[in-house]
Amino acid sequence: KILIAEVLAVKAALSHAVSLGLTSVTFWSDSKTLVSVIFSKDNIVEIQGILHDISVLREALVCSFFNYVPRLKNLEADALAKSALYEP
Repeated sequence: KILIAEVLAVKAALSHAVSLGLTSVTFWSDSKTLVSVIFSKDNIVEIQGILHDISVLREALVCSFFNYVPRLKNLEADALAKSALYEP
């Protein structure tokens, strides 16, 4: 379920980037699994449609990068993201 939420967040961010007319985006994630599935050719039934949408959105950009960063090297961003979950 966490992976589903993460791929939906990537899809939403890519869609927003395309709607803004951006041509290049870079994503950093502390989920090695997320970064792997975006480039995987494996069929993951639960997220197959979302991954297809991500692929189509990426084609609308000149370039997009997805990078893994270990959580311990990303503590400030992790804390910021978690605090946003609890704001009204």
